[in-house]
Amino acid sequence: MLARDGRKWSFQVKDGHDTHNHPPAEDHTDKRVKWKTEHKSFVLSFLDQPAISNREIARQMRHEFPGIIFNRRQLRNLRAKQRKASLEGYTDFQSAKKYLDDEAIDHTVLWSLEDPLKPEGLFWCPDWCQ
Repeated sequence: MLARDGRKWSFQVKDGHDTHNHPPAEDHTDKRVKWKTEHKSFVLSFLDQPAISNREIARQMRHEFPGIIFNRRQLRNLRAKQRKASLEGYTDFQSAKKYLDDEAIDHTVLWSLEDPLKPEGLFWCPDWCQ
């Protein structure tokens, strides 16, 4: 509020960006992390445990590898990449169906009525409980 404006709220737009009173903020979100082999293998050890959150893995990684810098998005992307590689290019459904076929486990697929190529359910039963 300025006295010359009658104590009303006002603002002034300044031209140019060279008048900042601080250096540009350093943002780590767009920096690519260089995952070392031991980092990747540490994260890969949690592949069969999808219920463990990225936050917990990040906490353990920072404890195991002090000084490592990464953000949650980068860890999430690494886990997704490793999971996709473990599925060998199949979707979750295709991978489960392939496993059931390979193990000769009796199963049935419930197909959508609207789109006969879209599965809605997968039911299986091992031999010992039939």
